[in-house]
Amino acid sequence: NPTGAAVDGDGCVYVADQSNHRIRKIAPDGTVTTLAGSGSATFADGQGAAAHFHNPEDVAVDMLDMYGFVYVADQSNHRIRKIAPDGTVTTLAGSGNAGSIEGQGIAAHFHNPSKLAVDAEGNVLVSDKNNGRIRSIAALLPPPTRGKLPPTLPSAYRDEMRALLDDSSFADITFVVEGEKVTAHRALLAARSEYFRTMLSASFREAQPSSEVPIGG
Repeated sequence: NPTGAAVDGDGCVYVADQSNHRIRKIAPDGTVTTLAGSGSATFADGQGAAAHFHNPEDVAVDMLDMYGFVYVADQSNHRIRKIAPDGTVTTLAGSGNAGSIEGQGIAAHFHNPSKLAVDAEGNVLVSDKNNGRIRSIAALLPPPTRGKLPPTLPSAYRDEMRALLDDSSFADITFVVEGEKVTAHRALLAARSEYFRTMLSASFREAQPSSEVPIGG
């Protein structure tokens, strides 16, 4: 009983296989695999078959998202789920209790969410069926993470990279902190932090080349 489908940028089709309580993936050559779901009508986050759905009715793919997350309207669990490319399932929003309460993450309540869509800003729009409402889940960026250059890099390479970073003529983004301008390199920021990678690849103002980004007040 497949009830919803979505297509990603590579031509793969994702299917809400409702009565089998699984999310299936169809490759462009027609090969069908199970992305996530054990087949048991219950609830659990986890990876692949360790995750449980209960009557998943619809799926959506964020076409602007470089990570390829799939969103699921897990109808009878009253939750919106999120599946990473490796099949890891987490709960994006919904407590599991049928209701109509606004809030962040599991503080929010849905009642049989049935359809999904993702808008141009990455917000997830939900048809909250039994509440008779259209709900919006904000696109929240993950907190910044710091990366480090691998310790095994040759010292000459480190020196060359340091010289490149110190040369402001190659910088392509500027942060303004309390009136002081700090230049940086978009590619390096994206490589070292998922936060910046998401920000700089999305349709935010900060993603525009040679932009100035104010920080703080």
